[in-house]
Parts: sequence; C-alpha cells; structure tokens
Amino acid sequence: MKKIILDISKILAKSFFKWLSTIAIGLGLSLMAFTIGTILVINAAGDGPGYPGAAHTGGLGAIMGVIILFSTDFWAMLLATLSLLVFPFLYLNIANKAALHGAVYLLWKNNMETWITEKFTFYVKKIVSKENSIAKNIDDKATVKARLINSIRSDQSTSKWQKKVLTYVLKKIKLEDIDTLADDEKVSDFITKKILDFVSDIGAPSNKFLIITLLIHLLLIPIALIF
Repeated sequence: MKKIILDISKILAKSFFKWLSTIAIGLGLSLMAFTIGTILVINAAGDGPGYPGAAHTGGLGAIMGVIILFSTDFWAMLLATLSLLVFPFLYLNIANKAALHGAVYLLWKNNMETWITEKFTFYVKKIVSKENSIAKNIDDKATVKARLINSIRSDQSTSKWQKKVLTYVLKKIKLEDIDTLADDEKVSDFITKKILDFVSDIGAPSNKFLIITLLIHLLLIPIALIF
C-alpha cells in the first residue's frame, strides 16, 4: 500500500513539474515579449506627437491614449497588450490541462487507475445514505456531479494536486444517462465504468497547443521589430 501511494506521489510530482515548466516557459516569454513591445511603443511614442490631454481626461483620455499608441506602433502595442493580458492566461490554461491529462495518462499506463475508481466508489457512498435510495437524496443528474466534486474537495486524505486530478476526471465524464432510480451499488458501478472508459481512452498528452501558442507568440516579436 505504501509503495502504491509512493508511486502515485511520483506520478503527480511529474505532472506538477510539467505544469511548472510550462508556466515558466510561457510567463518567461510573456515577460520578454511585453518588455520588447513596451520599449518599442515608448520609442515610437517619443518620436510622435502623442496625446497631451490623455492625462487630464480620466477614462476617456486613457482610452484615447491607447488608441493613439496603437496607431503609432500597432504591432508593438499588440505584442505588449497580448503578452500582458492574453498569453499568460493561455499558458496557464494549457499548463493545467496538459499536467492533469498527463497525470491521468501515467496513472493508467502504470496500472494505477484503480486508485481513481476506488476514490470515486468512496465518494459515491458518501453522497447516498444506506437507508435511502439515491433518487431521494439527489434531485437531478447534474447534482450528482456537483456533490461528487464537493466530496473530493472535502476529502482530507488527498493532497491538493490529487484533488485536481480527480476533479479533472469527473468533469470529463458525462453522467446525463445515469439512472437515479437504480440502487446505490448500480449507480456506483455506472460511475466507475464511465471513469474507467475515460481513463483507458485518454491517450498520451500532446504538446500541440503549447507549441502553436509559443510559435504565434514568438512570431509576433520579429513582426513588431520589423514593422
């Protein structure tokens, strides 16, 4: 049992490192690109007439100032703006999905998917009582997933990263066809099968979206320098 827990911890540590390295690359590039774009915009604004009234007209002046900066050096301003407001969030989203996808894939590859199913069996038993059927405890099918997520978050025996992995799996499966009138054991078996089907079909994670985002981001730098 200790070995299984240790192996799971190693896998989750690898996925966390994947997340951390992706964030570091993305935010590092964002900072560099933002700095380059800002310097180019400042230099371009210094050579132009500017907008003297921007500092004295509040929000409207700020908007007009931004418009002036875009008209002064569109590509540099676009690079700076995207690097500050768009790309960091894209990298964070990509890092989250890639790390969690990778963790689930490694758990399956190392024959540890039973850890996931056992966890969900435990959570299902928590949201239904022994005396009442699941139909009396759960109002609709959407509530099943919501209550399971709440059970994951309140589980003191799992780490924060483990909870993220379990929540990721749960959000990926569809429970629309669950039979809330079935007995508790059948409901548990149904959810377990859904999870096993998802885990076994998940496939190896891909860096395609990260590579495409990095290439687009990098391409904007020479464009801003040239034009």
